[in-house]
Parts: sequence; structure tokens; C-alpha cells
Amino acid sequence: MDRTAMVVMLLVLSASAAAVASVHRLQKQERRNLHAGVVRDEALLSLKRAQLHEQQQLHYNPQDQKQKSPDPQIS
Repeated sequence: MDRTAMVVMLLVLSASAAAVASVHRLQKQERRNLHAGVVRDEALLSLKRAQLHEQQQLHYNPQDQKQKSPDPQIS
């Protein structure tokens, strides 16, 4: 192999390796960002559920429950 061909081959291999490494790094970063979004969404859903539960507890009044009394007209 002559010297020019060897240099060109090394440059192409280096550029390919750099491209693969760059894409790999970007994919890892994207995966971290997506996972952080899932964790954030789970935390927000948990907070909303807790707030909803708290609101339901505040508005719950057992005396508001209407109890059915037997109808005296029905025998």
C-alpha cells in the first residue's frame, strides 16, 4: 500500500470512529433526558394524586351522606 492510500484510509477510519462515538454520546444523553422526564412526570403525578386525595378529605363530610329511611307508607 502506498503512503497516500494509507493516510486516506487512516483519515476515513478516524472520521468514522469519531462519528460513531459522537452519535453514541448523543444517544446516551437523550436516554438520560428521557428518563429524567419520566421521573419528573411520576413525581408530578404523585403530587397531583396527593393533592386530590387531600381535597377529597377536606370536602368529605359524613353528615352529608343521605341515609335512606324506610318509607312508612310501604307495608
